[in-house]
Amino acid sequence: MSALIGENRLPYMLVGSGAALMFGLLAWFMTEASAVPGDHAVIAAVQGWEHRALTTVMIALSWIGSTPVMIAICLAILAVMYLKLKLRVELLFFVFSLLGSYGLNKLLKLWLQRERPDIYRLVEADGFSFPSGHAMQAFALYATLVFLLWRHVSSRRNRLLLLIGCVTMIVTIGISRIYLGVHYPSDVIGSYAAGAVWFCLTVCLFRRHLPSSSHS
Repeated sequence: MSALIGENRLPYMLVGSGAALMFGLLAWFMTEASAVPGDHAVIAAVQGWEHRALTTVMIALSWIGSTPVMIAICLAILAVMYLKLKLRVELLFFVFSLLGSYGLNKLLKLWLQRERPDIYRLVEADGFSFPSGHAMQAFALYATLVFLLWRHVSSRRNRLLLLIGCVTMIVTIGISRIYLGVHYPSDVIGSYAAGAVWFCLTVCLFRRHLPSSSHS
């Protein structure tokens, strides 16, 4: 993990290229084959978990991934980064990463125009389906957070907790959208792929200007 967080751009170029290939493959299946293999089977399996308590948790996770809440979280993080950690260039990186991811998501939705799944829904949602805005915003926020905070965390244990916490939020927010019936699994996977492409591109653009993320 330290090699990925460190100064070398090559890992980001490789990850970004792989993610772009994954996104392109999903988009091809969606537009040319009219379906992505496994989508409906995964939806059926995830919605088979339905339980009143779990539904409450999933609605809460989906709410955490909504744009207004994400904006509030980002503002709080920006305040801590500026006032407590005295970060400067990292602020620009953070804003560029998140705003760029948001804008890219909107452009991809307008370009591909996939309708939301016409299945059993526990909540309602409007707009196009692919890629998932909630999942892509979550990926942008928590991947960026790990990248920026890694060098400020002194112990392996705390770094592991940071990584597990952020990965958990990314994955569970994505699953919540499938569980609630407002996204296909491929919408969520596609959002992670698109988010990874943008994140890796942002890192490569800013890497020369960012302090080393490796901890000595």
